[in-house]
Amino acid sequence: MGTTEPKKYKQCASCGSSGARTLKILADEVLSCDGCADRLRAGEAVSFWLPTNEEPPPPEQRFADLFKAARVLLEMGISEEDQIYPTLAFATELGQWVEIIEEKEHLVSAWEGGSDIWADAVGAFSRRCPSIRPVEVVDGVIILERMPMSVRIDNYPIQDVEVPRVIVLAIYPHTKPPTLEQIAARYDRELAAADIPHTESKEGRFEFSSRDGHLLIEVHHRRTSIPQDHMGVVFRDRKPEFPHPHLVGAFCEMLLGTTSKDGFVRFLVPRKRGPTPPPDTIIPASVAF
Repeated sequence: MGTTEPKKYKQCASCGSSGARTLKILADEVLSCDGCADRLRAGEAVSFWLPTNEEPPPPEQRFADLFKAARVLLEMGISEEDQIYPTLAFATELGQWVEIIEEKEHLVSAWEGGSDIWADAVGAFSRRCPSIRPVEVVDGVIILERMPMSVRIDNYPIQDVEVPRVIVLAIYPHTKPPTLEQIAARYDRELAAADIPHTESKEGRFEFSSRDGHLLIEVHHRRTSIPQDHMGVVFRDRKPEFPHPHLVGAFCEMLLGTTSKDGFVRFLVPRKRGPTPPPDTIIPASVAF
């Protein structure tokens, strides 16, 4: 009786799977299984190891930071999905990107440096990644949480003077979407910090779009006939007036709607029904994924 040597399959450079029959080429000629290639095509982040003649490190070494983060989350009893997912995702990227390693080292150092240094580090991190925020550092693990929204002020491209052109609100996927009051209060704080006036004026303009999985809302100041080239001169000592916070909050609330009716919140709430799985279920499942 003849025997046939079993086929050997190369491992996926991302998940390590060796059972895929169809292997696809990613950047830098990295082999990927069907599942990881599909995730990449869908726009999801996929990390991978570049090809090398050396044997890849064992899983317990490759994913040491992820396993440690999972243990810390379990020991702390953290059950909030908005903290579990970003914390584990950040830990997964450690060891693969130099920038992520440097970010972790900076945050750990800031945490040990005191509240003022930590606050500055959190602010800088949130400006780069407005959808997530560092909460604390526990045994070298960065605990992160997803933010429900962010506010950004874009200025006109004018030298030597800051003239606000548009206020950009981003509403992110979150288990607890922001309320009218929360949106209005955050908008009000950002305008006050930048010394931008808002009025009860009936003039103003809103634009919105759904982009990269979140809702983007642009709030424009009251209409003006002043050419852009003259904005820096006219508004050198004052700033354009923007719509009132209550009006902005009401407009955003109208766009969000409810999970059971029309509105963008249907696409932003990760879990529409059912209880949140307990930590000892959701954390190991996330690690396995």
